[in-house]
This record gives sequence, structure tokens and C-alpha cells, in this order.
Amino acid sequence: MQSSDLGSVDRQEDFRPDEDLPRNFTMIKPTDYNNSGFDRGHLCPSDDRTATESDNSATFVMTNMIPQAPSLNRGIWSDLEEYCRTKVKLGSEAYIYAGGYGEGSKGSNGSASSIASGKVSVPNRCWKVMLIMPEGDNDLS
Repeated sequence: MQSSDLGSVDRQEDFRPDEDLPRNFTMIKPTDYNNSGFDRGHLCPSDDRTATESDNSATFVMTNMIPQAPSLNRGIWSDLEEYCRTKVKLGSEAYIYAGGYGEGSKGSNGSASSIASGKVSVPNRCWKVMLIMPEGDNDLS
């Protein structure tokens, strides 16, 4: 993420299946999370791509989502993402990697190892690694 990724575009909220996946892949729909007790947690947050509507919209494909307990997604995970954006707004850039591992976690409806009739695995842990450094064009050095 760099300062040019950030702007004032509103959150698009256009959750949708990822049409770029091969046809033989299971298409996860936004409704697959309904009443699951888990949020559709962005791996690349919507607020990290506010320069253009198309950039923001791209964060709403379901392949960018991971089941997250609401207390995590709306709490410390959100705080970590905001911290990173604040650093970028102050002149840094960030390389960010995120994911989940393990199986089974507790959401607002109790514990589950999967949702959507087994189509979506619920990770036991969510992780995010951020390399934050001064913005520039010689990152390797």
C-alpha cells in the first residue's frame, strides 16, 4: 500500500463471487456468510483502496474474504489496518501479506470449522505481516 492507493472514494459494498476463478472452482457467494456468526473479513481492506471506485470495488470479491469472528474483525484487526494506513498517510509505504491457518474458531454463534454447508473453511487463526518503510523507489536496498 502506498499513498496513491488512498483517496476519498466511498466504500462500494458490492460483495460478489470472483468471476475470474476457473469454472470448476466453487463460487462463494456473499450470502454464504449469512447467519454464520462470522464476518466477511477483508484480507486487503476496503479502506486500503480508496483512490478509485474500481480499486475499492476490487476488494469486495469473495476470494478477498476470510471468515473472521466479529470481535476480531471489528476490533484489533481493524485497529492494525488503521495503524498501517496512518503510517502510509504520514509518508511510508507498506508491503502487506495476510491469511488464515488451522481449522475452526468461535464466532458470534459459537464454534464452527466451516460455513456455507462446508464450502468455506473457518481458520483457527488469522495473521497479517506488514513491512512498513519510508516511501521511495529503491525498496530492495
